[in-house]
Amino acid sequence: MQNIIDTGKMLYEAIKNTAPFRKHMNLILAGNNANGKSRMIKNILEQSLKEGEGDIYYIDSKNRVMTGGKSIQQATTKKLEDLSVKNIVRTRITPGIYTVKDRFTEQDSGGVVVFDAVYNNMNKYKRLYSESLGIFIEPAQKIINNGLGSIQTICVNQKCDLSEIASSEAARMRILFEVDYAASQDVKVVIIDEFDAYFSERTTIDFLKVLVEKYPQIRFVLVLHALYSIINIEDFDVAVIIDRHERDVLNNDVEIYDGNNISTVEQVDKVSYSILGYYRMTESLTPSIWEGMVANVVDGIELTEEHQRMLKETDRNSLRAKDKILFDFVKRQEG
Repeated sequence: MQNIIDTGKMLYEAIKNTAPFRKHMNLILAGNNANGKSRMIKNILEQSLKEGEGDIYYIDSKNRVMTGGKSIQQATTKKLEDLSVKNIVRTRITPGIYTVKDRFTEQDSGGVVVFDAVYNNMNKYKRLYSESLGIFIEPAQKIINNGLGSIQTICVNQKCDLSEIASSEAARMRILFEVDYAASQDVKVVIIDEFDAYFSERTTIDFLKVLVEKYPQIRFVLVLHALYSIINIEDFDVAVIIDRHERDVLNNDVEIYDGNNISTVEQVDKVSYSILGYYRMTESLTPSIWEGMVANVVDGIELTEEHQRMLKETDRNSLRAKDKILFDFVKRQEG
C-alpha cells in the first residue's frame, strides 16, 4: 500500500504511460468524505497541467446542471469552441471554484456555456441524447414577464422549464455533454468527481456502460460513494482510501483491487471495512439486518413491509459505523 501522495504519482504515471492502474485501464476511487480523494485528484490534474499535457479532462462535482437559470438571457463571453481543455481544467481546480462552483471559465457559468452549445447545435445534441440516453430535446421559446417577453429555452421530454427536469436526468445530460466534448478534443482520460451523486445504483451502472461503450478510447477515473455498485461494474480497478490519519489525510493508505474480483456483497463488505478505517475495524463482524437489505436491493428484490418500516423508523445515529454505510445505501436506492 502507498499513501495519498505516492498513489497519486503512481496513477499519473499509469495515465501518462497508457498503462493499467492495476489490471484495468479504468479506475473507481472510493472512500469517506474528507479523506484525501479530492487532494489526490487535484495533484494529478496539477501535474498534468505542469507538464503541459492537456490530455486529462475533469468534471467537477458541481458540473451537473443544464442551464444557468436567469443568466441564459445573457450572452456568454466564451463559446465552447473558444475554450481549451487545459484552461477548463485550470479554472476548475482554482481555489474558490474547485468543488464549489460550476464553471468553464472564471467568469462563465457552466450551465450558460452548455445551454448555448446545445441550443445552437440542436441537431447534434438531439441525436446524441436520443441515441445514448433516450432523452428527446427540442428548441422552444419560454414566455416571461406575464407574456411581455420570451427567452430561448430547451424542452426535455416535453418539459420546457429546465429547472423542473429530474436531477438525475440533468446530471446524465451534462456529464454526457462534457465527455463528448472531451472526446472531440482527443482527451485520453476523463476524471469525474462524485459520479453517482444523483443516481440510483441501477442508473449508475447503466449510464457508466453507455459512456464506456460509446467512448472506448477514453479512460475513466470515477469517484463513487455507493460502493455496492461495484458488484455490477466490470473491468475497473478499485482504489480504496483507508482512514488511518484523520488529521493528516495525505498519509492515509490506498489499496488498489481488481474490481472484477469484487462480485458479492460479502466482498464489498470487506472493502467497506477498509474504508471505515484501521482504528475502527475492531467493531463486531456479526451480520446485521442491513446486510440482508443490501443483498435484496442489489439483486432487485423488493423490500418487505417490515424492512420498509425499519428503514423509515430507524435512527441512523444509533447504528454502528458499518451499518450506517449499509443503511445509507438502502435509503438512497429506495428513494
